[in-house]
Amino acid sequence: MGLITGWQERRAVRREAERVSALREEALRLQVQGRMQEAEAGLREVVAVRTRLRGGDDPGVLLARSDLAMLLLVLGRVEEADAEADECLEGCRRSLGEAHDVTGKAAVARARVLLAQGRHRHSEEEAAKVMAARGDRPSDLTYLSARGAHAHALGNQGRHAEAVEEFAALSRAWYKMGRAGQPLVVKARSDRAQHLIYLGRYEAAEAECRALTELAGPKGVNRPRARLAAGIGLVVALAHLDRFEEGEAVAREAIAQAPAELDGHFHAVLRLGLARCLNGQGRWQEALETASTAQADLRESPPGRQSYLPAAGIPMGTALIGLGRSMEAVSLLRESVELCGSLLAPSHHRTLEAELVLGTALAARGSRAEAVETLIANHAAWSEHFGEAHPKTLAATRELAAARESTSTGGGPRVNGPGEDGL
Repeated sequence: MGLITGWQERRAVRREAERVSALREEALRLQVQGRMQEAEAGLREVVAVRTRLRGGDDPGVLLARSDLAMLLLVLGRVEEADAEADECLEGCRRSLGEAHDVTGKAAVARARVLLAQGRHRHSEEEAAKVMAARGDRPSDLTYLSARGAHAHALGNQGRHAEAVEEFAALSRAWYKMGRAGQPLVVKARSDRAQHLIYLGRYEAAEAECRALTELAGPKGVNRPRARLAAGIGLVVALAHLDRFEEGEAVAREAIAQAPAELDGHFHAVLRLGLARCLNGQGRWQEALETASTAQADLRESPPGRQSYLPAAGIPMGTALIGLGRSMEAVSLLRESVELCGSLLAPSHHRTLEAELVLGTALAARGSRAEAVETLIANHAAWSEHFGEAHPKTLAATRELAAARESTSTGGGPRVNGPGEDGL
């Protein structure tokens, strides 16, 4: 009798384990469909049931906790995601070891959370551990996910040249995965194009983004989100090439064609590109209104997706300078520089660009000594991290010379915004 009862109990446990395994798959499908609350409830049930059946260090429990951490991150609940990912990874390393598949997934989740928190150096280190543990499997999905996090961590630290190389390698690896990897090829190439812009390689970025808009279009992999991301890169590249009217036309077409179901983040970043193009044409008020709308949308982004928020201050500050409202520009740009410092590295292109426009705003306001001090430090940073020939280094040279001339002659504040220089 005892043998029969034991067998029945084992069978019941096995069936319950099979049920929660199916429940995990269903939860992941619900997440893809945007049914986040149902997905979260499903994953939490998986964790609870499997923990009761097999203990907290069971691989199935830890895998579901890793999934849950990523879901919480998507929902913008970064602190909860951090706690979940940290405990999950600790359990994986304690019970499964560094080379286990679930440990790799948990470490990637942890690296993504660290990115969202602005802890980019720690994210790089976590992703590198996964890559080292799985280096003999370069086509492994977990390895490639870790490499993506690694590339983003490099870029957010202002190491744009390294990021370009890493995203190029990542796109080649996804290409080898065949048709299933094509959307991720587009994503990696689009990310690479962004860093080409940061490096001042505007023509190369333009060519890449034009190719990607076709590849991601209806005749290619048909990924509207990826196509819009490539369109954003194209608009910004054209603005940096001083082809402002062309950039405006591309931006307005992309806004008109963007699917309504895409989240506001993409629309907001596209409007920032449009604002750059409007500034370049001296249409300050339109640029200010466009960038202000984008900023309002970006403020609504969940924590972890706000790295573009300080970027709004750049076209807004430029427009305010052009409108003669330099006092407002200085206040806004100080906030942008401070926000950049909390989200990105001091040497990141976005941080330095915000500082450059701040120096221009200070000169326009008549705070000449502070403007010179700010622009000297800014010029030195551009030179050190991007080189003397980088377009922004040259722009910083011009702004510094203008501020020094204003200081020596006691001239009035500038009335033109730095958008004239394509900033």
